[in-house]
Amino acid sequence: MHHPSVILVPQGAEYQAVCRGLKSVKTMAPSVLPIPACPAPASRRVQMLVETGQLPRDRAVVLVGLCGSLTPTLTVGDVVLYQACLAGKATVSESIRLPTDSEFFDRCRRKMTLVNGYTSDRVVCLAVEKQQLAQQVAAQVVDMEGYSVLKLLNAAGIAATIIRVVSDDCQHNLPDLTGVYDADGLLKPGVMAGKMIQHPIASWHLIRGALRGLAVLQTTIAALFTP
Repeated sequence: MHHPSVILVPQGAEYQAVCRGLKSVKTMAPSVLPIPACPAPASRRVQMLVETGQLPRDRAVVLVGLCGSLTPTLTVGDVVLYQACLAGKATVSESIRLPTDSEFFDRCRRKMTLVNGYTSDRVVCLAVEKQQLAQQVAAQVVDMEGYSVLKLLNAAGIAATIIRVVSDDCQHNLPDLTGVYDADGLLKPGVMAGKMIQHPIASWHLIRGALRGLAVLQTTIAALFTP
């Protein structure tokens, strides 16, 4: 079976979970490249990786990480496989379609839920916002890197797959995370801590969902790349 040879994953806890998952992979382990959170910093990093040859055109890529659910049918811990990715006010017909004819995609499809992903330029924190977004776009999950990264990879002729794990549902609020990332997509710990202190119940949902999502991400990566 032909696996992607490069994993792109948001830096920080998601990157660490992927590396832990690959510790059990003894042969043909893929390279793991961290990228920033948020569309613009992620785009800049991927563009640099393409220009420096760290993402050659003959190497398939899988983008992995956490995401938020926009539908009650997807809950924390569910693993999803993108068939398309949207951003802005794009409709499904204007979305970026992912290649679905590879052996790797076919294997993933048998174990994961097929979805359309929507890329937001900020963390969608309130349950009512998620529900409104679900009515506006034909997507079932939301992330912060997918569309911008996929657009660059497509332009470079690099085949990509996107796999995400749901870490927050559409029925509970998250703390207001406005301003927790800097211009380079790096998390500002002090700001994050302040936001979480202000919203203890929402923070509990955030932490519980993230821990569950990261654990599932780790086991999913281990299973996908173990011969």
